[in-house]
Amino acid sequence: MDNKTKWSLAAKYGLILSSATIIVSIIGMFNILGWLGTILTIAKFVAIFYMLRYFMEKYSEMYDGSVSYGTSFKFGFLVCFCSTIICTAYTYIDYTLFRPELIDAMIETMLTAQSSMGSSAGMTLDYQTLSSYMPKIILFSLFLDYIIFALIFPAIVANYTKKEIIFDEEEQTENTEE
Repeated sequence: MDNKTKWSLAAKYGLILSSATIIVSIIGMFNILGWLGTILTIAKFVAIFYMLRYFMEKYSEMYDGSVSYGTSFKFGFLVCFCSTIICTAYTYIDYTLFRPELIDAMIETMLTAQSSMGSSAGMTLDYQTLSSYMPKIILFSLFLDYIIFALIFPAIVANYTKKEIIFDEEEQTENTEE
């Protein structure tokens, strides 16, 4: 399989995979709290896991005889990486355009925590400085967060999608006789 096909397939599957996270995020806008929010988050992770497994199994079917753990993991990581970029971009846009009050609430929480702990002379936080850097901090931290999941999920799923060549007894005896 050529690289262009693999990347386009990974991008397509990444778009589908990221839709689960985005849908849960949109539903979360309605302030679902408590056990319902926890169930929704767990359901999202289960759905992502099974969708990724489906995509990786579908990819491994393209290989006739076998697909190694490494090949399966690399494709799964590509899918998750594409999903990571889409989810990070959506969240950044959500926090900067649709719900900037969330950033203000985060900054207020940080400033309140700082004032309650008492600050030393050189450690004071400025609202303007925080408000200018907070979207970038959120972008970077979410990207790292999603990348960690992009490494863990395919590593687990690749165990289930790898295929090994199983030789017939006849072929094995021929190979040992030579």
